[in-house]
Amino acid sequence: MSLGGGGTARSGRTDRMTSAPQLDEPVHAHGCYDLEVDTSVQGPADIAKLIVAALVEPPVVSAFDQLRTRKSGGQPVQADGPTDSK
Repeated sequence: MSLGGGGTARSGRTDRMTSAPQLDEPVHAHGCYDLEVDTSVQGPADIAKLIVAALVEPPVVSAFDQLRTRKSGGQPVQADGPTDSK
């Protein structure tokens, strides 16, 4: 959940605001993420472990790579900017 908009979180918490409804669809329309967590069923320690594991061993093809490929009509695209030369 992101801060912003009005109202309370859908989980019933009153200390967080729901996201602005007009942003939910365009911001997440791509549906492509390197890591997804569900804070309604996973606690902070479990989520931290998932994040660390994803940083230690990132996906072979990142979400950004997938989105670049989609944008190019299915053709693989070289990422802009510096590349990791391992």
